[in-house]
Amino acid sequence: MVGSEAGTGPGRGAVSWPRELGAGVLGAVVMLAVVVTLGLLAHAPLAALPGVGPQLLRQGVTAALVTAGVGGLVFALARRGAMPVSGPSSATALIFAGFVAQLMADPQWQASADIGSLLAAAGLAVSLGGLLQVGMALLRLGRLAQFVPMAVLAGFMNGVALLIVLAQLPVLLGWGAAGVGLVPATLVLGLATAIATWAVARRWPSQPAQLVGLLAGLALYGLLQWQWPALWLGPVVGPLPQGLPWPDLPWQLATPGGSALLVRHAGAVCSTALVLALIGALESLLSGLALERQLAERFRPDATLLALGLSNLVVGLFGGLPSVLLRARAIATLRAGGRGMVSALAGAATFLVVALALGPLVARLPLAVLAGVMLMVAASLVDNWTKQLWAQWRSGERGADVWQSLATVALVCAVTVWQ
Repeated sequence: MVGSEAGTGPGRGAVSWPRELGAGVLGAVVMLAVVVTLGLLAHAPLAALPGVGPQLLRQGVTAALVTAGVGGLVFALARRGAMPVSGPSSATALIFAGFVAQLMADPQWQASADIGSLLAAAGLAVSLGGLLQVGMALLRLGRLAQFVPMAVLAGFMNGVALLIVLAQLPVLLGWGAAGVGLVPATLVLGLATAIATWAVARRWPSQPAQLVGLLAGLALYGLLQWQWPALWLGPVVGPLPQGLPWPDLPWQLATPGGSALLVRHAGAVCSTALVLALIGALESLLSGLALERQLAERFRPDATLLALGLSNLVVGLFGGLPSVLLRARAIATLRAGGRGMVSALAGAATFLVVALALGPLVARLPLAVLAGVMLMVAASLVDNWTKQLWAQWRSGERGADVWQSLATVALVCAVTVWQ
């Protein structure tokens, strides 16, 4: 459809370039706090390394921006259609972090602590996952997403939400840099940010709640610093690596350390790639189906899978994080007035500009404020179908279909958290 690819809907006429460009930029800005936090989440296991841990943790922010920038450009150009936007997601970021932790547990790797080889192996899993998604698209498997049992999907999403909350607890409670024990100021700052985000989303659902919540948290952070300069409010993101990484994955894997690590963990790389491919494809296709209903346009699952696979294939070469069709960014862009490829490209370019030129601003973001934003991201991931089932159970409707569905949701959720 010419109208879809040009960024217009039926009867809308020619695309408004200023509106599309502005909407793309605003949609990216709204998602900035989430993208930054997902980068920290994906590289969280690396923070435990003595000396270099904080630097490697911040490198995750750059990886997330590259995913939303470079991966977003590839996805938009390959998919076209209405709202071809992509970026890192909570579910795939957690899977990526788990794989990084698995590699770090290798005693032979610990002896050398070769960071380049470890990140190259993780990037290879992302690229292989993209290659699998391309294969799934060529085999026309995209339509199978609609047959996934609702209880399984609900349990997985609830498990991801719980994992996000657990991952934010150390920051919210102030564990680590300020000593042992609860630090009330960081908890208050994070919870206040979460409450502000929730209040905006509830009272004004058409407004960018995450951006407003971030600004409210930053305002409170500045006020507390001004009133009580000695008060510990937790760390900030810190200085980011300069510039963008090079797509040097093949060279990193060709080093003696990289090839040896790959040989020892070839099975884990392949299994992680498969999990990333399946979870990323499922999340993207379900988001695409939801957008199809919202935009009243035909969704092409196999074309989406192909574009997603190409995006992940490229992102892995840069050492980025797994990419999905990012429904939250699509909705933010739609609310700002965007619709098509122009706004998607503008949003992807915005993330690259942030990575290249606005690193000092990102470096000053307080982690407790970002954790507050992520609490509301986790809350938004809690499955509505599960809430309906629980309401039925509490109201006395306790037939076999209700309790069996709840049991399946609980089991899948527990397995997701345990792994």
